[in-house]
Amino acid sequence: KRLTWLMTVMFVLTTMLGALPFQAAAAANVTNINGHWAQGQIQTMVDKGAIGGYPDNTFKPERITTRAEFISMTNRAFSFNETVEINYTDVESNDWFAPDIAKAKAAGYIAGYSDGSMKPNNSITRQEVAVIVANILELDTAGGTEALSKFTDAASIPAWSGNAIAAMVEAGYLSGYPDGTFRPDNIIIRCEAMKLINEVLDRRVNIEGLHPDTKHWP
Repeated sequence: KRLTWLMTVMFVLTTMLGALPFQAAAAANVTNINGHWAQGQIQTMVDKGAIGGYPDNTFKPERITTRAEFISMTNRAFSFNETVEINYTDVESNDWFAPDIAKAKAAGYIAGYSDGSMKPNNSITRQEVAVIVANILELDTAGGTEALSKFTDAASIPAWSGNAIAAMVEAGYLSGYPDGTFRPDNIIIRCEAMKLINEVLDRRVNIEGLHPDTKHWP
């Protein structure tokens, strides 16, 4: 019985650690990125303290990014530390992401859904990322959606994200896929989210324009 109890506890702890947010680890180096197309950029962002690894020091670059994870990554990258009171129906005060949601609302780049929720555990999409980053950069989102006409699936881009996507395309932060589509509902993985943030930071400090390898972040 004692052995069974111990094994059960170990299993639960392992499961919990696997579900912990990547921000929980503050390692200077992360594993499982060797040879990855974004290895250099990932390590650069880790060195800047903008992102971290998981408790086991892995980065999991191909893992799907949740809204909460992207918000946390964004706050750290742009040094958003101010908070305001939040009352989202699906964010509890003891949730690991609660402080970051409060920072995001204070920074003004995300407000939540009309039903009072934030949906922090939902996967984040290309169009959601476009809206967030366009808000942070204060891009001109009133310039219309003409830039979207080059995408074969422009009709599938909803009005709520269209202007932001167009502004991001015009600014050179986003483009389409080789087949001419934009795919607004495509889910973002961690290395893609990190790459976009890294490019935004680079341009903000006037280091260089877009990185030459854009095939992995259309």
